[in-house]
Amino acid sequence: MVIGLVEEGYDVYLLDFGEPDGEDKDLGLEDYIFDYIDPAIDKVLQHSQSRTLSLMGFCLGGTLAAIYAAFKPYRVKNLILMVTPINFDAIDNYSQWQKALKNDEINFEELINMVGIIPANFVKAGMRLYTAPVYFSPYLALLNKAYDPEYREFWYRFNQWTNDHIPLTGAFLIDILNVFIKKNSLINGNLVLRTFPIQLSNIHSNIYMLNAKYDELVPTQLSYPLLELVSSPDKVFIEVEGGHASIIKKNIPPSLIDWLEKRSL
Repeated sequence: MVIGLVEEGYDVYLLDFGEPDGEDKDLGLEDYIFDYIDPAIDKVLQHSQSRTLSLMGFCLGGTLAAIYAAFKPYRVKNLILMVTPINFDAIDNYSQWQKALKNDEINFEELINMVGIIPANFVKAGMRLYTAPVYFSPYLALLNKAYDPEYREFWYRFNQWTNDHIPLTGAFLIDILNVFIKKNSLINGNLVLRTFPIQLSNIHSNIYMLNAKYDELVPTQLSYPLLELVSSPDKVFIEVEGGHASIIKKNIPPSLIDWLEKRSL
C-alpha cells in the first residue's frame, strides 16, 4: 500500500506506535491520540510544509483516524477508512458476551490489570479463534501457486504481516471494552478524551470508506453508520469482494487512486 501510493506520487508517512512493554501498560486510548498521533501529525505537517493532510487507517487504525479527524477536523482534508469498526453495537458474533458486559455481569478489568501487557501470542490466539475456519486457506493458496517465485515472495511478505502481532497495553484493551464495546461512545456521542468531547459530527473531511463483502471481523454494518453521523458533504462508500485483509493484498484500488487524485490539489 505504501509503495503503491509513493509510486502514484504521494509523500507517505507511516506512524509506528512501537512495541509496548511493561512500562507502557497504562497507555490508553487518549494517550495514543494525544501523545502519539497528534505530535506525529505535527511533524508531518511541518516536514511537508502543509496545513492539511490525507489520513488513512486500516481496521482499528481507522477508528483512531476517525477520532483524530473529529478532534482536529481542520487538519484532515481527506479521511480514508479501510474496514474500520465504528458502531460496536453491530457486533453479531460476540453479542452474548457484549450484552453481559453492558449489564455488568462480567468484568475483565481486574484480570487485565494483573497482566498489564497482553502478550502478542495472546492477541494472535484470539484472532486464530475468530478466523479458525479460514486459517489454512492461505497455505492452500500457496500450494496452488508454489511454482511462481513472485507469488511465493508476495505470499511470504503478506503472511508475515498477517501473523506479525504485537503486544497490547492493558489500558488500551480496557478502553476498547468499555469505551467502544460497552458504551459504543463514538456512535452515542459521549466520548470525552482529556476533557475534549469527540463528536463524529465534527468531521468535515472528504471521506473514502472501503469495506469487504465477506469480512467476518469488521462487517460493513460496523463501519457504515459513521457516514450518517459526520458533517462531510463529500462521502464515498465502496464495498469490494473478499475478506478483512484481502483488500490490501493487491494494488491500491483504482477507485481510491481516482478519488485521492481529485481531492489532493
